[in-house]
Amino acid sequence: MEIARSQKGIGERADGSSKYGAWLDDQPPKTSVYAEADWCGAFQLWVIAQGGALWTAAAGGLNKHFAEVQVWFDWMKTHHRISSQPKVRRLVWYDWAGTPKGANHIGMVDHFKASAIWAWEGNHDDEVRLVKRSRDRQIMGYGEWWDHIAADELRAG
Repeated sequence: MEIARSQKGIGERADGSSKYGAWLDDQPPKTSVYAEADWCGAFQLWVIAQGGALWTAAAGGLNKHFAEVQVWFDWMKTHHRISSQPKVRRLVWYDWAGTPKGANHIGMVDHFKASAIWAWEGNHDDEVRLVKRSRDRQIMGYGEWWDHIAADELRAG
């Protein structure tokens, strides 16, 4: 969580682009579509990638299409990694009321209580913030990736 915390307050550039989308564009194969796109997914990919290859593999790889948060949610669901329960470091997908059905935002759980979660989110009011959210029906599910790292490390150790 320290990596996400270190980005608190970093926001969009004057032209509306983000460092996270620009970073994603620079990953092979190079693209030019993410720097100026919604960047909540690119932020989560960036955070996970900072942990190295093991972290990235546990989260499904550095798949640029995961910046489209519904694609990442679908991948996690197909691989039986979606839970209805929050846990620290789990990804959380939101389906906002009044928007087309499906995932349209993503965060990473920092901590939680019975009625709320606090998640690190990119592109929340155009910056990285720790956001308190009610545990309600707008939460689609929580994606597990961190436990796969622990399991891999135990097997390797």
